[in-house]
Amino acid sequence: MCLELACRLDERIGLGASMLGAELDPSRSFRSVLLFGPVAGGSGGDGGAGQVDPEPPRTVEELARDLAALDLTVLDAPSPGGHPGGDTAQLLHRALSSSVEAAMYWQEPDDQDALAARLEVREALQPLTESVAAWAPVLGWDRPCAPQQWILRWDRPGSADDSGIHRDVSR
Repeated sequence: MCLELACRLDERIGLGASMLGAELDPSRSFRSVLLFGPVAGGSGGDGGAGQVDPEPPRTVEELARDLAALDLTVLDAPSPGGHPGGDTAQLLHRALSSSVEAAMYWQEPDDQDALAARLEVREALQPLTESVAAWAPVLGWDRPCAPQQWILRWDRPGSADDSGIHRDVSR
């Protein structure tokens, strides 16, 4: 989740993580191709006056350096409006949601898993993880969850088990 959050906080990091992840992909059965060029008026910091964005990190060491230098002040105080992509709580929820949606526990680790597992990346993400952990009580992530499990049925209406599409089976 924290690598996903870092990619959302800095699009250069996001692009670099995508490129490096593809190189580190342990499965090699699926390869993606990224095509990009310099983007004028992007996040280059000039408000769109035509500057070219700096190159994304090309090595794991460069990515770790950029992760360690990430501006975390957007996560300092629980107040809305800290980031152009929405308030901090929404940003954290989006990063968590993306991480959960991408989780495939039944498969081998993918490219981003391999990248996030690198020692230098884990160490560089430490300040970000501490900032996220400080937000857990604000977001309610430290409260126990109701133990619910859901089952999906794809039966046709009128079949022997016409109990609906979903139901709580935790009881």
